[in-house]
Amino acid sequence: MDYDDVRRQLMAYGADPSILDEYACVVDCATIVRDVVKLSGPYGTFALKKVYIDKGRLEYIHQVTEHLLRCGHESVPRMLKTRYGDAYVVHPSGLYYMTDWRQGRCPPAQYAHHIIALARELGIWHRHATGFYGSSTWYAAEEDRSLIQRLTEGKKALGVIRDSVIQDEAIMPFPELIRAHYETIANRLDEVTARAYAQGFVQMEADARSRGFVCHGAYTVDNVLYHSGKYHIRNYDHVHPGVPLFELTVYIHRYMPLFDWNVDVLDAILDAYAAGIGEACNQSVVSTILLMPIEALQLIEGYVNRMMDWGEYEFAVRMERELRLLALRERAAEELVRG
Repeated sequence: MDYDDVRRQLMAYGADPSILDEYACVVDCATIVRDVVKLSGPYGTFALKKVYIDKGRLEYIHQVTEHLLRCGHESVPRMLKTRYGDAYVVHPSGLYYMTDWRQGRCPPAQYAHHIIALARELGIWHRHATGFYGSSTWYAAEEDRSLIQRLTEGKKALGVIRDSVIQDEAIMPFPELIRAHYETIANRLDEVTARAYAQGFVQMEADARSRGFVCHGAYTVDNVLYHSGKYHIRNYDHVHPGVPLFELTVYIHRYMPLFDWNVDVLDAILDAYAAGIGEACNQSVVSTILLMPIEALQLIEGYVNRMMDWGEYEFAVRMERELRLLALRERAAEELVRG
């Protein structure tokens, strides 16, 4: 591949080719892979990434990765220094950073042993990330809503959709589905909100800030590479202050439907996470979060605010699936508390 080919690949990715000058980088080959450009040359293989965030957030990400490395998390994709000693490039075309290239494939989510092992990896990551007090001034108010606030706002949005069915003569599939199941979803929201207050979720979130807890923010199999029996967590662009246990339950919400909320798999995930983080999970708190109709709330918020580019039927199909899973989650949450 000659220089013109490298240049064309960078431009196809959306990067200015002059970025390579910032790193005094000699490149023989450039290939777009997922969300980065793989750069190969005589001095090694690297990943160049363009990010669409503000500089304050990128600096926060850099500080988190450095903290993790100091705490012994060796697989962190460290930002390589430019020829001027900077961790990233501020360019008229955008913000960029470069890391070493990491070999591997995303582990298939349908295999329980990967999902269980990744829970342990998440626990280790959370343990190493604890104690980071870097500035997060970029963290917008809407991103910093408490879990209870999200539940309360979700119920209001639920009511807005239900009321639209009453007022609108042309009833669409998604609002009609919400009208039919309004009581079920609203009662669940009331129940978990009451439990969250009783279990001190407000204080939990305040303690997370005071203890320097950090969440990855996008912990999925798509952001993990598996190679030679080891897992490497990638894509730190969504790291943020937060409650680690909340992130674990989001992970559980995402992957347990693949196993029909099998309680044995759930127990194995919790045990693996506890081994990674070095302390037992509060199963009562986990049970409460598992009962939260998180997917339903995301669909409702996305529908009201038009955050997803989906049609009516796509929203309806996804909500029907979520409603079917509510009963399975409830059974798993109850068995978890009973032990």
